[in-house]
Amino acid sequence: MIKITKMKMDKYFYYYIQTDEGTIRISFENNLDLYWTYIPAGNILNSPESHDLKITKENYLFYSLIDELYNNIINDNPFGEKLKKHEYDKFNMYKLFKNNVINWHSDDCVYEKSSVLEITKENEDYIITFHKSKEDFMSYSVRISNSGSRYGYFNVPFMNMYTKLCEYNPDYHQIHMEEYLYNEKVKKLR
Repeated sequence: MIKITKMKMDKYFYYYIQTDEGTIRISFENNLDLYWTYIPAGNILNSPESHDLKITKENYLFYSLIDELYNNIINDNPFGEKLKKHEYDKFNMYKLFKNNVINWHSDDCVYEKSSVLEITKENEDYIITFHKSKEDFMSYSVRISNSGSRYGYFNVPFMNMYTKLCEYNPDYHQIHMEEYLYNEKVKKLR
């Protein structure tokens, strides 16, 4: 099950993406930065160090947004065209992508202690993993800074994804053919 809930907070939208494994909140905040946060079911102190969530074609709109984000980053293509090698090396010094895994350390903390967002492709699915920060104030929240990220221009694909998500109205979700085929395949497996 993948369910998207849209809420307006102040002048920006918050999106809650509920999966079988838990809930992700994607929010644009008043500091003009984007945040991806895993919402643990209980007390964060008792929560595991990392948590995986699977994104399938069950909600094809969200799946396609993750797919586009993943491909633009993995192919060093933040603006729709491939970066030159020296630009790529400059922004990959913090190992944003390695072995086809996106590994974004939160921009609001020291690299070694920050919360981490990982996006991995496994067959047709995406696995989103949140690693808890190692600070006194523990959190699964990952800040994607729009004004001085350690990953340079690679905040742009995240913002493009958020902008496209803002166009989505969960109350009027139109099913995509891929979504229909995925749901039919799941029914046959049961």
